[in-house]
Amino acid sequence: MNNQDSPSFFESEKNNPDGINRDNFNLPKYEQIAEKVKFFKDNLYKIGADFLLQNDKSKVILDRYFQAEQEKKYAAKVALATTSYNQTYPLSRDEALKIRHDFAQNQSLAVKIGLAASEIQKINITIPAINQAYFSLIQQLVNEDGWIVEDKEKLVPRQGFGIIQDKSIYFNSTDFYKQPEDFTKPQYDLHDFIHYAVGATNTKFASKYYPIYDENGEIAEAGLVNLPKELQLLITSKVSNEHKKSDGYILSTLTFKWFYEKFEQLGQPIVLLPNQQSELVKYVSEKLFEYLMSEDIHINPLELAVLMQNKLYEAGASECETPGFVRGGALTARGKSELDTLFDLDPIARIYKIAEIAEDKTARFHHEDRNTLRNRAQVIGYKKAAKAIQEILLERYKDGDTNLSPYIQLCNKIQSAGQKEGNVNLFHDVHVILKNQSIN
Repeated sequence: MNNQDSPSFFESEKNNPDGINRDNFNLPKYEQIAEKVKFFKDNLYKIGADFLLQNDKSKVILDRYFQAEQEKKYAAKVALATTSYNQTYPLSRDEALKIRHDFAQNQSLAVKIGLAASEIQKINITIPAINQAYFSLIQQLVNEDGWIVEDKEKLVPRQGFGIIQDKSIYFNSTDFYKQPEDFTKPQYDLHDFIHYAVGATNTKFASKYYPIYDENGEIAEAGLVNLPKELQLLITSKVSNEHKKSDGYILSTLTFKWFYEKFEQLGQPIVLLPNQQSELVKYVSEKLFEYLMSEDIHINPLELAVLMQNKLYEAGASECETPGFVRGGALTARGKSELDTLFDLDPIARIYKIAEIAEDKTARFHHEDRNTLRNRAQVIGYKKAAKAIQEILLERYKDGDTNLSPYIQLCNKIQSAGQKEGNVNLFHDVHVILKNQSIN
């Protein structure tokens, strides 16, 4: 077994085909994403392992099983990586393949690592360790050479951070410097690492919530905060029947319902085959298109552009989660995670199950499919709606309504968003249209 310390602990032995779907987005290469994620993951594991090595309860377990310090660190990292944390498992597919290979080299040591990791998880210390590691890591970025960290008060979760560009992030200044009072429950979202990795590699997949200024202090590129409140609410509003055009309502209520309608028709397979994934995306996207074009909703190009720009951020990252972690399910009132085939497994079994899935680049766990396919369907539905609206506007334009030209162009940008090289910012495009309207 490789007993070297981080970062070699979690390195893939070879570059496998990445399995990232690029039908809708010109996404970064797998290796580019993995490299950015690695910065966070290596530090998360290192800080978290140190926490377990120093904590009295987990230290007793590690000392009982191992004498060598490197073996203790390895076991501590395995315990962290296989923990169910806020609907995710920090362990990535590449990491699972690497650990499985290591275990094959020294099976007796692998058994001890599995037993130690299982005991550590049972005393509920790995979640506090990950919380502490995440908190410490993000705090370090404030003083990290070359990093730009900006205080914000809106449009970012209280314990989260957003991406502007490489080594440039923003956070909610209300809570960023505060260590959460309850460290026994997950406090952070590992998905932020993926947002960073994708957005830092290609800024068109950054959040675009805040403006970028030129050297004269003028807005060079507007953000969501520069738009009217009613357009901001499409992204910021809580899920409710009052905001039936909002991304939250569409994703969490409508696409959730449509996904399971089709999922049940397919026989509720544990792992969806590629053709079943395609069927689900087609079904949900067509339902969404019908919904958006209905008289009750009557979505307009400005609203559609705002939704699409946010979906560049969310769906782009959703397609690229596999270099970072494995998505699990939320806990029910019974303390179980429904349809999460990893939840009831011990740490070693989780590793082997993830490694098994990793061998088929098209295969995903249920909650990965549920999240990624719904986001993918939203992109397709939005683009289809933009095309339909554009055709309607073109007919009116031919009849002499030349004021529609900016909206026709905006519909065209929505349809091509994310597929071409170069930056995309539909928030800015909407801002310019509204600004020109006020001038005229």
